[in-house]
Amino acid sequence: MAKFLAWVTIAGLVLSLAVFYYDRTNKNPAEQLEELRKQTQLIHELLDVQMQLLEMSKDSIDVNRRIAEIEDRLTRLESGPQAAELQRQLDDLERRQRDNEVATHDLKYRIHDIEVELKQRGVDPSQYTGGASGTTIPTLPPLDIEDPSKQGGYPDAGSTLGHGLVSVSAAEDWQPSGVEVVEGQQLWIAYEDGAWSRCTDPPVCPDTGPDGDNMESEYDSSNIVGGCKHAALIARVGSAMICVGAAYSGPSPGTGPVELRINDRVLEDNRGGMTIRVDTP
Repeated sequence: MAKFLAWVTIAGLVLSLAVFYYDRTNKNPAEQLEELRKQTQLIHELLDVQMQLLEMSKDSIDVNRRIAEIEDRLTRLESGPQAAELQRQLDDLERRQRDNEVATHDLKYRIHDIEVELKQRGVDPSQYTGGASGTTIPTLPPLDIEDPSKQGGYPDAGSTLGHGLVSVSAAEDWQPSGVEVVEGQQLWIAYEDGAWSRCTDPPVCPDTGPDGDNMESEYDSSNIVGGCKHAALIARVGSAMICVGAAYSGPSPGTGPVELRINDRVLEDNRGGMTIRVDTP
């Protein structure tokens, strides 16, 4: 039934897109057909990923219920073979729970990526974020894909842009991400766009990405995080610091707010900024 309703939705979209292109585009028929095929393919993928996410959510609810039941039984048992078996089952379920969290995160970001591409192609993805039977599927909120640089420059350092995004300036000290974690909690930090440089003279200091530049060892004293390239993206949680680069995915090294900055102690001559995504399960 779910597949049938999904295909009905796709068929309706194909018809509406055909009317849209007939009335509003000057592309030749071959280009129109290719664009229509790509949009239909994206929407089909969006519906498929949403169904996967719904099934994952159901499984997570079941796993959490079983974990609670076993933990309750363990509190009423003394050590012995039965307690040992229950503990083994609990360990397996907790591993499954962690795997579900990672898979759920990946599915949400795939949905986000598809929604962004659909917006770029002139299709509103919000009408396809419901389940096949009207069930609301937990997806990430819509993202305004307009480049901030086209609106008069990037926002102030530390400004949250929505959707787990934060603007990080190369000329500012530690900047808040708006996300707080506890030690060991899964943490994702990923580069979105932008560039920065360690000085204001482009010929001398060309723009670099989040992985930093290839400075020689004599500049190591300017780095805040050792073993991390100069001008790379770094993060701090409490007193613990990590080299992020283009992306970090793993347990949080500390407890507290997640803060971001460039790996460079001398900030006065830096320029540029980046948009970074920070998220937790």
